[in-house]
Amino acid sequence: MAYTGHGVSVTEVNTTPATVSGAPRRVAIVGKGSATYNVYNVEVVKGVSGGTDTITGTIVSDVNSVIGCGSLPGLYDYRLTTDYTVVDNTISWAGATTQPTTGDTYYVTYRQNKGTSYYEPMLFTDQSSVEAVYGNKLADGVVSEVSLGSFLAFTNGASEVLCLQQSGDTTQDMEDAIDKLETEEVDVICAPGMCSSTLQNYIFANCKKMSSETEKKERIFITSPVLTTSTVDQIVSTAVSFRNDMVTVIAPATVDIVLTDAICNTDVTTTVPSAFAGCALAGIISSPSNDEAEPLTRKQLLGIDSLSGTKYKESEMNKLGRNGVLVLENINGIIRVRHAVTTSIANVNEQELQVKIIRNQTRKDLRELFEPYIGTKYVTSSTNALLASALDGFCKDKIQNKVYVEYKDIKVSQSTTDARVALISYSFKPVYTLTWETISYSLYF
Repeated sequence: MAYTGHGVSVTEVNTTPATVSGAPRRVAIVGKGSATYNVYNVEVVKGVSGGTDTITGTIVSDVNSVIGCGSLPGLYDYRLTTDYTVVDNTISWAGATTQPTTGDTYYVTYRQNKGTSYYEPMLFTDQSSVEAVYGNKLADGVVSEVSLGSFLAFTNGASEVLCLQQSGDTTQDMEDAIDKLETEEVDVICAPGMCSSTLQNYIFANCKKMSSETEKKERIFITSPVLTTSTVDQIVSTAVSFRNDMVTVIAPATVDIVLTDAICNTDVTTTVPSAFAGCALAGIISSPSNDEAEPLTRKQLLGIDSLSGTKYKESEMNKLGRNGVLVLENINGIIRVRHAVTTSIANVNEQELQVKIIRNQTRKDLRELFEPYIGTKYVTSSTNALLASALDGFCKDKIQNKVYVEYKDIKVSQSTTDARVALISYSFKPVYTLTWETISYSLYF
């Protein structure tokens, strides 16, 4: 007999959706970040006059560059090259015009090279902490994909963001980063810099693998068209290549975001792949203020300033929508979701992104609902009644919270092939988004 691990196994029948508000949803932002991070106001005791001091707690490979050196924390009153120079991880006062008195404490702020631990997944609850690790959203014209992506997620309601910086720029480096998500609890993957078909397919494969009943970590992937210059037909081709409700492709291919460059302190309109808009959408999806049935159609994406001048005709937007592309629209300067769809067009339960989120959340919640019964005595009739009662209460809660419209056919029985297994099933109808209204009228003279 094949061995099955302990736990609750949830299988969909006829892709009938479901939902609850138990386990929270989480977004992962994967991409590039700064190679260094700032270490502020490290206390250094001055050695002999004109001598060399090692920056406290560092080794040669730690220090990338020194930002400032001063007599008080945050006061950089000693001048680089005039008063001191930097040699590896030391401050040299040779030939200094001004220097601290021997035995006095001064303060050094420097950029430290990142060790391997900084390329592992890290959970954050605020944007300032993200930027302290991954750099400013924009610095000297360079975008930190992780910082910008997390900013958009937080701005649109996420309470926490799992951040992961790739260790390099090769395809292997990026695939290695995605692999690190396999042990993490993640519901939405956003990798806004990984838009090649090779990487998109790799992330899609991760979603399929982790959403299996073997792994029990349902997740979806929001991405851009492959090319930033993609035409309507090319965007449709990208969606067709997936044809799966685990993947959402956003059009147009690029969006504009106004960012303040941390180096020159000026506002810059920055054009980025529309997968960054996906980070904003993921923020709405993972917001604790929204349940899994929260409609995504017509939602405004905060932080997105324009659609890079792209204007689609109504017929083009309809073509994209019916082929499984989520289209953004600019309504009087407000960037919003025209219709929240996945790349699947098989049926309404797979096409509607909201319903996919309901289905994923339901699977998570049902595991949580029945987990307390694992390891208890299976007294057939009484245990089955308890399981049925728990599921009935669960469904009533979903109806009260407007996640389900109705439910029926709760069934609990003991497996005839394995006495340790309780077979549980039910059907439910999810709450759908009102997408179209049909109006008829007559005019009489």
